[in-house]
Amino acid sequence: MPKTYSAHSLSDPPDRAPSQPIPQTLDPLLREPARRAVTGLSRSAWYVLMNEGEAPKPVPIGQRAVAWRSSDLQKWIEARKQQGAAQ
Repeated sequence: MPKTYSAHSLSDPPDRAPSQPIPQTLDPLLREPARRAVTGLSRSAWYVLMNEGEAPKPVPIGQRAVAWRSSDLQKWIEARKQQGAAQ
């Protein structure tokens, strides 16, 4: 017999999209591959910039996992654009 979900269920079934839209105010966390795609910088180049205080640091999301706030990366990109335009 298939599992049924009541209106009082805490979560939607895994094969369905959430019934509520994702709020636009959410700040997604991006893991390393997404960070690389957004910034265009290799992992080693990014970590050099982070160690120099020139790039945002990640937030821990697990014992051995980190991610970057999408908003932090967007601010960093905008600041780089402003630096380039000022030169």
